[in-house]
Amino acid sequence: MAVLGYNKYQQHQMQQAALLYSELVNATIHKNNSVARASAESIINTYNDTPYGTLAHFFLARLDMEGKQVAVAEKAFKAIIDHHEVPLGMHSMARLSLARLYVDHHHPHIYHDYGFAEDQMMQFVGHHPMDCFMCLVYEAFHRRHIIT
Repeated sequence: MAVLGYNKYQQHQMQQAALLYSELVNATIHKNNSVARASAESIINTYNDTPYGTLAHFFLARLDMEGKQVAVAEKAFKAIIDHHEVPLGMHSMARLSLARLYVDHHHPHIYHDYGFAEDQMMQFVGHHPMDCFMCLVYEAFHRRHIIT
């Protein structure tokens, strides 16, 4: 009986999170950033352990990037990366988004943490083993130069 009650509770939580997420998407479509931000924050505060919580972090990061709030967007991506229970693929998407944020804003973190200047990036990538994050930084860096 307790299992049925818990399952019903989880289902209710997902339905409530889905309603807020729908509000978030609609507000974003209509460029109502204050409602979108409020909806995302509500999802994160109340339903962070659902897949909608992860998506809300992405929406907040997008709003912050559009508002030139790089440090706040970085925090949103890191929240996804650091959260252990996110839907499959979301850690990688958050890492790539964070790498793209760093490259787009010439964030010194990606260069200084690995001990080289921005113009040395291509040499570093070509001659040194690197962790997954540096692969993502390279990919974001490369895409930026192809697209722009």
